[in-house]
Amino acid sequence: MSEPGQYLVVADYAECGSLTSWVTVEACAQSCSNIFTHNVSPDQCGDVYQFVSTGTGTLTTWSCDFGDGTTSSFPNPFHVFTSGTYEVTLTTTDSDGCTAVSSQTFTSNNGVSLSMSNDTVACQEEAYMEVFPSGGSGNYSYSWTPTQGVFSDPTQPVFHVEGVHNQVYYAYVTDNVTGCVVYDSVRVSSYVPNTQTLDLCLGTAYIDLGPGATAYHWLSYEDTLGNSSPLNYSTTQQA
Repeated sequence: MSEPGQYLVVADYAECGSLTSWVTVEACAQSCSNIFTHNVSPDQCGDVYQFVSTGTGTLTTWSCDFGDGTTSSFPNPFHVFTSGTYEVTLTTTDSDGCTAVSSQTFTSNNGVSLSMSNDTVACQEEAYMEVFPSGGSGNYSYSWTPTQGVFSDPTQPVFHVEGVHNQVYYAYVTDNVTGCVVYDSVRVSSYVPNTQTLDLCLGTAYIDLGPGATAYHWLSYEDTLGNSSPLNYSTTQQA
């Protein structure tokens, strides 16, 4: 028999009569494997790896997971790793349909990696954010953008803002020795009361309570003589 499956067979015996047999024929268990080697060269912002894959049989598909959230379907891919440790996994399929998986761990000490403080909402205070670089020379300079709501030095790793709603800020970090520039982002909101003193030099004063509230309730008004009047007005407009 050359086909896998179950075969029903009846054999006739003079002494025993008919005997029925169920015979199961299974496909031959396939065995295959793969392996990958690599070449590495330094880059301004990391290490450049070229992976070379081989395997038993004739390989027809490749999937390389670089361990940093990116993948490739090329047989001999290039990839840049920044500072850190990564597990690279190669999955291949050969012409017989056999799938093989192998993994290796790589550590890169070149380039700069970033981590950020968490996205945050600050109530009645400024929002705090910080960038944490690692790798490279260790001699870094910083630049935060945009400058909306900023009241701290945007050239420092720690940054404070206030009076912003759902704002994304980007931290750019430069390795001052290699020139490598990397960046990451964080999203923050900061809701603070308005205690400004405004003037009427232009005829009217524009009172802005800041974005992000679901409703704004104007409760009362007191004139310069101390006379108070209720307003009792609600709106979704911030100003």
